[in-house]
Amino acid sequence: MPSNNNRTFSPPFLIFPFLRNVLDRWRQESRTIPWFAWALALFALPLAAYWNTTFHHFGFRDDYSNRSEAHEQPGKIIHFIASHGRPVYGFLLESSFATIDSIREIKWLRFAGAIGLGLVAAFLFGLLRRRGWSLATAAFTAATVSLAPAAQVIASWATAWPYTVAALLSLSGFALADSANERWRVSRWTGATLLMALAALVYQPSGLFYCVGIAAALPDRRGRSWGDNLRWTSVHLGIVFTGLASAFLIVKGLYLTGAFEASARIAFERDPFGKLWWFLQEPLPNALSLFVLNDDDGSTRAAFTASAGLATALLAAGLG
Repeated sequence: MPSNNNRTFSPPFLIFPFLRNVLDRWRQESRTIPWFAWALALFALPLAAYWNTTFHHFGFRDDYSNRSEAHEQPGKIIHFIASHGRPVYGFLLESSFATIDSIREIKWLRFAGAIGLGLVAAFLFGLLRRRGWSLATAAFTAATVSLAPAAQVIASWATAWPYTVAALLSLSGFALADSANERWRVSRWTGATLLMALAALVYQPSGLFYCVGIAAALPDRRGRSWGDNLRWTSVHLGIVFTGLASAFLIVKGLYLTGAFEASARIAFERDPFGKLWWFLQEPLPNALSLFVLNDDDGSTRAAFTASAGLATALLAAGLG
C-alpha cells in the first residue's frame, strides 16, 4: 500500500495567491528553526496570552467554595465529584486547592491550567507534524486549540485546570496506539486503553480529545482503501469505547463497595435521538464556528452563521 507520509497539508486559505506567497516565504525562513523551538513557542503562547487573566486578583464562585472546603471539610470535594463519575478529577481538585491558603493564591491554579494548555498545544503540534501536516498548518491548528473559547474558560477558571490533564492523557493514548508496530501492537493498544480510561476518570468530555488525534491522522491516509481506513478507525474508536466502558465499570465498582455514593445524575440517556438532535443544533455549530460564539441575545447570529457555514463548506469540499 503506498504511503503518504511525505505529503504535507496546507490550510484552506492558501487558495488565495497573496496568502500563499506570504506563507511560502515564511516556510522557507522557518526551515532553519528547530522543531522544538516551535513546540516551545506554542507552549509559551497560552502563558503569554492569558498572563493578565492568570495573575489578576479574582476567582469564580466554585473557586472560592473549593478552597474553603479543601481546608475545612477534607474529602468533601472528592466525594462530591466522584459521585458524578470523576473520582480522579476530585482527587486532583481537592489536592490542589488544599495547597491554596488565600484567594490571592488561586492564580497558581489558573497558571497550572495555562501550562496544561501549552503542553496540549506542543504535543498536538508534534503529533500533527509526525502525521505529515505542514509546519504552518500544524502550528496554526495547535495554537488555535490553546486559544479557542473552551481553552479561555480553562485558563480563567481555577477549578477547570484538570481538564487539560484529561486531554493530555487521551492524546497520549492516541499517540501510543498510533505508533503501534506488529510486535508490540497489543501492548500499545492496552496502554492506550488504560490512558483513555484514566482520562475518563478525570473528565469524560476532555477525554474525547483522543478523537482529535483520529481526525488529524485521516488526511495522511487519503491514498488508502476504504476498508483499510475503516479498520484503522474502528480500532481507535474501539480503544475509546473500551476506555470509557472501563472507567464506567470502575466507577460502578466504587459505588457498589460504598466508597462513594452515586449522584442521581449518573444514568444512561433515555432520549438518545433527542440528545443527538440537540448535539446537531448546539455543540456542532458552535464547534464549526470556532471563535464566533452564538450568544443568547442573538447579536452575533450573522457572524456565527457565516463562520459555521464557511467551515462546513470547506470540510464538504475536502479543504478542511
